Amino acid sequence: MSMDKEYNIDELLIKSTLLQKDRLKNVDKRLILLCIKVNEYLNSNTVYKIKITEGMRTKEQQEYLVKTGKSKTLNSKHLIGKAFDICILKNNQITWNFDDYKAVSIHFKRIAKELNISIFWGGDWKSFMDGPHYQIEE
Repeated sequence: MSMDKEYNIDELLIKSTLLQKDRLKNVDKRLILLCIKVNEYLNSNTVYKIKITEGMRTKEQQEYLVKTGKSKTLNSKHLIGKAFDICILKNNQITWNFDDYKAVSIHFKRIAKELNISIFWGGDWKSFMDGPHYQIEE
């Protein structure tokens, strides 16, 4: 599996069982492909599913999140479509347990590497661990 291969992202999205995939509108196609592939793997091999909670954000949304302490920067990659957030369903129940996000991040990182996509997981930040967050690194 490599990003060098041409993927029809629109077709993959239509066929995908990814929850809330409409929230990936205007997000970098590499990240959309990553979400689809990780979702396929998780559905077939684990007790986890992912739901997209946020993709592209407006400046106003970002300002609100900083003001309410849910984000630490006004320079988020969400503003340029280079990030997304998820929630995890474990056995079909939403979980916010960090250990579950860490377990799922292993699959995101592995599949991103297979696709030759450089990503960063928000759970790896030291000062503000953000388990639901993924962004592309360029």
